Formats: sequence, structure tokens, C-alpha cells
Amino acid sequence: MSSQLSRSPVYRLLTDRGNKRGDTIGVEVERLVRKPGQGILHYEPDMRRLFSEMVDGRGWESAYDYEGQILAVKKNADYISLEPGGQLEISAAPQDTIFEVQECEKKIESEILSTREAQGWEWLWMAVNPFEKVEAIKMIPSPRYQIMTDYFPKVGKRGLEMMRLTTGFHLNLDFNDERSACDLLKASFAIVPEIVGWLANSPYEFGAKTGNFSERSRIWADTDSTRSGVPNFVFSDFGFRHYVDFVESTALMYVFMEDGTVEAGQGRALKNLPESLCELNALSAMRQIFTESRLKPCCVELRCFDQQTPERRYAAVAMAVGLLYDEENRGAIIQEFKSINGKSYFEKLEVAGRTGMHSDRLYEQIKKYFEMAEKGLVRRGLGEEKLLGPLEELIRLRKTPAELMIEADFLQTLRES
Repeated sequence: MSSQLSRSPVYRLLTDRGNKRGDTIGVEVERLVRKPGQGILHYEPDMRRLFSEMVDGRGWESAYDYEGQILAVKKNADYISLEPGGQLEISAAPQDTIFEVQECEKKIESEILSTREAQGWEWLWMAVNPFEKVEAIKMIPSPRYQIMTDYFPKVGKRGLEMMRLTTGFHLNLDFNDERSACDLLKASFAIVPEIVGWLANSPYEFGAKTGNFSERSRIWADTDSTRSGVPNFVFSDFGFRHYVDFVESTALMYVFMEDGTVEAGQGRALKNLPESLCELNALSAMRQIFTESRLKPCCVELRCFDQQTPERRYAAVAMAVGLLYDEENRGAIIQEFKSINGKSYFEKLEVAGRTGMHSDRLYEQIKKYFEMAEKGLVRRGLGEEKLLGPLEELIRLRKTPAELMIEADFLQTLRES
């Protein structure tokens, strides 16, 4: 290891274990919120009033506010926050089992829905807002998001849609050292096309079918090629040095200043900042990487999931845990991935978002991954394989959640309710 790498604040974040536990499971669940007769709800006034009630009468505390407006709340290690368009996100504290994560999320949801403000609220388990135009959605009052609003049209066509219309869920899996981190990251990138094709759940946008089963994945593909998608280094052997260089060389969208203000990145990367600002912005620079999977301090975050109903969501979590936390499966996935080049991978990913399981090649790989995941969960010995049923049903039908939604004419049902 070079002395230059050891001095990197990003490297120190990746290698500082602290008191962290290993092999926990964390799930961050974004969702669109709906109230019949009112449509999809946003920050003003609905989420603003919810957060005020959670702080004033429910024992939560503000985790982030801007000019007196609460934008996130926390209780112990549980968080409720907002995406730019007012999409609500619940991040329960990491747990040892998927069952425990489920229970924590249910508890937080129940507490939200029992408030005065949230009476009559419903979760809309779709990965793209099916009705609204970007310009109709007022963004939450955050200076970072205003900077991002100005930034994205310069680097892609659909960044504003990503910010204001999309929802997914993120899965966080622990690593214990550099080798396990890089193996987890490589294996998680390897299974992204299958996840997208299996669980595509966003066939609508702007009130109509889009022609893609996962419009969310297509939106992300045209957001910002420098910080989203799949970086080229994952197709070769890599270590923390490669990831640190990727983070430190990617132009920052915004920079935190020492007086607490935030300003536009203006093309500056972390490595170009003065030492004091480099330290201050290291974690932010990691969070400004939007790839399908990414490294965070002590965990790998899978970000490629379209939002799902709870049953399918935790089936997907179980599938990923069975594949990635199981050493035998992880090794087999990495070995197979060595024969794949970037061109064929991106072609498969594009087909997955457009046609789901209609690709024979993708479908056969999905069936293989299901069998591997089930065996991995059995070896894990916690009974989590019983959660896989909804994914097995999708395989049996050879249909994505998006296709089932289209067949049920779900968009018309929403219009009528």
C-alpha cells in the first residue's frame, strides 16, 4: 500500500471498522405516498407536517433541517428522510436477519400511519411516479438539491426525472476487509441485469406506458455517465486503490465549505480540493457516486432495485443475501463474471430494463440464480429461504411485476380511486 493511499480520507473511511458488526442487513426503502382523492403527496404541506408531528409528539428528533424546515428525522439508528421530489424513505437500523429488518420497517410504517397527518395515506409501490411531470413537482428546500437541479441537465437528459419521479430500495451488506469488499462489489454488479429484468416494476411515466418494463433503470442510464451505471474497473481485478481513485477523480456536484455552506462543485474533484476541504467532503464524495452498486464505509450498497410490494421486496433481499453473503455462491458468480466483457454486459442490462424475462438468456440465468440463492439461504440456516416464494412465482409466470401491473390495468385503477 502506498503512503499516498493511506493518507486518503476516502481510504480511511473504507478501512476504519470502528465498532461495526459484520454480516448485518440494512434496507433503505423509498416510496411514493398517495392519498385517494388527492393524488401523490409531496413535502409541502404533507411531509413537512408529518415531520413536525414526529418530532413534537412521537419522540423523534430532527436529523437534518434547512432554515428551520425539518427534512429528516431519527430515533436511535432509525431514519425517515426525503428524496428530492418528496418521496419518503425509511431506513431501519441494520439487523442480523431479514425477518428483523421486516419487523423494524413495519414498526416505523405503523408509527407514521398512526399520526394525525398520515390518516388515509397509502404507499404506492411503483418505481416511477406514474402521473406527474417533473416541472409540476416542487423540490424539497435543500441547497444541495438545487445545485443538483442545475447540474444534471448539463451531463444527461433524465437527471431531473431521477430526482423527482423515481423510487427504489437499497440493500446494504457488510464487508470486513478489502478483499471481501471488492468481492461483494464485483458480485453485486454481476447480478444487476438479472435483478433489473426479474423485478422490473416501472412501466408507466407521465400517465402512459413507456414501452420499458423498468423505466426507472432507463432513467438512471441517462442521468450522468460519470457517476452512475457501472464503472469499467469492475470488469478487471481491482482493489480499494481503484475505487478510491474513482471517487477522488469524479467531479463533485457540490462541495461543503468550512463555514457550513454548500456550493456547486464547478468541475472540482475531491483530489483537487485543499486538504481541509478534502477531509470535510470525503464522505459526501462517496455518496455522490450513483453506480448500480457502490462502497460505503463498511458496507456495499446495491442500488439497482425497482421499488416493490413488501412481499416481493423482501423476497429480493433474501435472494441477494443468499447469493452474496454465501461464500460459495459469491465465488461462483465472480468466476462466471470474468468471462463477461463490458459491451455484452451493458447490452444485457439494456434488454433487461426493456423486456424483462422475455430474453431467454436472461431468463435461464435468473432461474439459475434462484436455485443458488435458495441453497445459500439454506446454508445460512435462518429459514429466510421461505421468503423467496414471490420471486419463484414470477419465474413460473415468466412475467415481471410491471407486466402484471399492465395486465391488471393498474394505472386506470389509480385514476378512478
